[in-house]
Amino acid sequence: MDKEDDVTMTAQIADEYKVSGKKYEIIAMSAPVTFDPSDYGFHPTAPHTACWRGYWCDYKVTSKQLMLDKLHIYCGDDCYPVFRGVTPQNDPVGGGSMKLYKGLNQLVDYDGSLVLGRGFINRYYIHMGFQRAWAYEEVKELVFEHGMVVRTVDHSDFVAALREQIDHDPKFMNDLQDNIIKFVHDSFSLDAKTKAWWI
Repeated sequence: MDKEDDVTMTAQIADEYKVSGKKYEIIAMSAPVTFDPSDYGFHPTAPHTACWRGYWCDYKVTSKQLMLDKLHIYCGDDCYPVFRGVTPQNDPVGGGSMKLYKGLNQLVDYDGSLVLGRGFINRYYIHMGFQRAWAYEEVKELVFEHGMVVRTVDHSDFVAALREQIDHDPKFMNDLQDNIIKFVHDSFSLDAKTKAWWI
């Protein structure tokens, strides 16, 4: 792999979800979350190789409703409009080049399931795309209908068993990585069929 390939496959900054006051990262989803900044007049572009889409979001689940709480975004030299009555500020997390909109409280009308992880285990880090489910101590699935949580499933025991298999059988991980093209594609995917196949 040459240097250019290594740069383009940087691990991506994931959307964050706060559930019951705890922060989780997105692992997989059965359908894309419908929020897209371009629908609101933004023109995001990549500020660096860890954020190819030009933005990431912080969501929260309040009273079982999925809400957009914060938007971290980079639009190059483009303007940053007032959004939902919020004027952007410099984003301390975005390396100084991004803008932050916070306190948005926008309901997200989402149908599908989100698989979320908490308690990242550094030894399972991969330097490309989004991290795998077994890299988190706690994994839960939230099923939504019209933005409302209708079911929660804890998958932590399942991913703990996967970790045990990975740790005790190197061939298991080697089999996953044998087809490098598929492995790279899967790393950049958030499709539940790829990242949470057991559901």
